Amino acid sequence: MFKAIAILVFLSSIIALLVTGGLVSAIIALYPVAHLSSFGPVVPVISQTHAAWLPAVQMVSWAASAASAAAGVLLWRGRQAAPSKLQAALLIGALNYFLALFFTTTLLVTHFYLPKVANAAQQFIQADAASRHGLTQALVGRGAHNAHDSHKIAAHNPYPGIDRDLSMGARTCPEHIRDAGFR
Repeated sequence: MFKAIAILVFLSSIIALLVTGGLVSAIIALYPVAHLSSFGPVVPVISQTHAAWLPAVQMVSWAASAASAAAGVLLWRGRQAAPSKLQAALLIGALNYFLALFFTTTLLVTHFYLPKVANAAQQFIQADAASRHGLTQALVGRGAHNAHDSHKIAAHNPYPGIDRDLSMGARTCPEHIRDAGFR
C-alpha cells in the first residue's frame, strides 16, 4: 500500500509541475509586465525582479519534470532496497510540489497582490497628508474635535499616542516607503 502511495505522489507531482508551468505561462501571456503598473504609479521592485524571470517558469518546470522522471527511472532500476527507493521517490515528489507551489505563489504575489498593496499604501499616505485629523476621526468616530473631547480619544483609541501626533513624522512619508522597497 505504501508503495502505491509513493508512486502516486511521485507521478502526480510531475503532473502538477507540468500543469503549473503551463498555467503560469498562460497567465503571464494574459497579464504581461505592463500589467504591474495598471494598479497605479507605484510598482514594487520585487515585482519587477520576479517579472523578469517568471516567463522562464514553463521551461524550468519542463526541465525539472524531465529530471524527476529520469531520477525515477534510475531509482526503479537501481539496486537499493525498496524502502530507500520509496523515500527517494517521496522526496523527489515533495520537491516537485514545492516548486509548483513556489511558482504559483510567486506569480500571485508579485503580479497581483504586491502592486495593489503598494498603491493602496500610497493612496493612504496621500489621504493622510491631505487630512491631518483623518486617522483620529476614523478611529474614534465623529467626536473628539475639540480639546475638551480629548478624554474620548484616550478612552477609545486602540493606538495610544496617535492622537498627539497624527502626522507621525518620517514614518509615513513617501520617501520612507520608497526606501522600504515599494517602488
